[in-house]
Amino acid sequence: MESSRPKEKRKTKEHITPRNGNRHEKDEQELDGIRKGGPGQSQCECQDNTGGLFCDRCADGYYGDAFAAINSSEACKPCPCPSEAKCEQVHWPDRSIKVVCKDCPDNRSGIRCERCAENFYGDPVKGIPCKPCDCSNNVDPREFGNCDGKTGECLKCLFGTSGKHCEQCLPGYRRNLKPINISDLSDLIPARGCSPCECNPIGTLANYGSQGIGVCNPETGQCPCKPGVGGVNCDKCFDGFYGFHTGQGCQPCDCNSVGAVQESCDDRTGQCECRPNVIGRQCDQCRPAYFNMTTSVGCQSCNCHIYGAESSQCDKNGQCICKPFAVGVNCEQCQENHYNLQAGCLPCPACYNLVQARVAKLWGMLESVFGPIKQESSTTSLITRESIESFDDKELFDEIKRLNDTIIKLYQDILNYEADNSIIDQKQFKNTLDNIANQIDMIDNELKQLANKPVSLQVSAWPVMQFGD
Repeated sequence: MESSRPKEKRKTKEHITPRNGNRHEKDEQELDGIRKGGPGQSQCECQDNTGGLFCDRCADGYYGDAFAAINSSEACKPCPCPSEAKCEQVHWPDRSIKVVCKDCPDNRSGIRCERCAENFYGDPVKGIPCKPCDCSNNVDPREFGNCDGKTGECLKCLFGTSGKHCEQCLPGYRRNLKPINISDLSDLIPARGCSPCECNPIGTLANYGSQGIGVCNPETGQCPCKPGVGGVNCDKCFDGFYGFHTGQGCQPCDCNSVGAVQESCDDRTGQCECRPNVIGRQCDQCRPAYFNMTTSVGCQSCNCHIYGAESSQCDKNGQCICKPFAVGVNCEQCQENHYNLQAGCLPCPACYNLVQARVAKLWGMLESVFGPIKQESSTTSLITRESIESFDDKELFDEIKRLNDTIIKLYQDILNYEADNSIIDQKQFKNTLDNIANQIDMIDNELKQLANKPVSLQVSAWPVMQFGD
């Protein structure tokens, strides 16, 4: 197969000078041996667009046949390229020979430097200079076709980026960040590329990126969370919420501000941390047999009496529910005319009522002497009417004082016997009452004698006991 390459012309005496140069050299021009040829050699001074040590090739910026006849079509002629570019003749696949520009200036490329080089854009033919493509460093510079050579639009964005300049994150990606200063990790700036969102599927709302992962904010990475769910990746409940594992968002703990130690609760069960003797998921009620929830001690014990109360539970004020005939906040004693709490507050013998009546009669006799008695409390009274003003008889004064003291002691004895749960034998109780009745008879007689004696009254106060309640 014959080649279309021009046959090399034979070097005849016509083309070569006696100094072994091309005939395009300047005649009689001798170089001094310190040029290209090195010591002891000479270099031709070329003409007609030729070059080389022996003027045996076309000069830079020219193409053709350095041995062709001057002014022939095959002689060296200027390259059809921009200034500063070189060119060469290249055998094309179709066996033709084409002139191709080399070393194009100004970031240009192409057979005639008619377009921008790889990773540059512009239009040299129209005088638009070639500028670097701006792909935000999110392309592989070793690849071809990273950007459009005319518009500069990036075509091969990498690292989860998109956009004309690879400046945006794809759906489902977030921008990478890096610290400005390695010693301060809180001050961040955008870094190369984007990373996949790390949205937790349990806590994230049902919207997905192009690759099946949750869509997050491309700048901050914040995923769209379900109600009550927090964290950049929607991977936990907010403080004061629970139930992340359900996939339905998180519910508020609603811990009672009085009964709970803090607002947060167990992240799975929602159980709040309760104060002592406080119960309930929200710590909003006292445990059985407790009442009066406070922030200081939790709930207080009802202390309902084991024998006098119907149960261990009391109401919100601490009042226990008493059995019949039991009385008191804690149902700790029998009511009047009943005794023996353990046995169920048995009724007192009939004679007890007689004793009570006698005591009341004594009280009336005192009032007949001193006038109406003002009640100060459930156990004491004051004689506030014009009372004893003066006593001509000191013996009378002493006698009244002794009777008053005796009545006080007598009434206190009756109260003690009412509260004494150890008295369970009616015979024993009757004997006690008989003894008290005898003392009352003695006082009764003395008061009658006292009432017949004249006294002078003065304003004063004399404490005595109030009987019966």
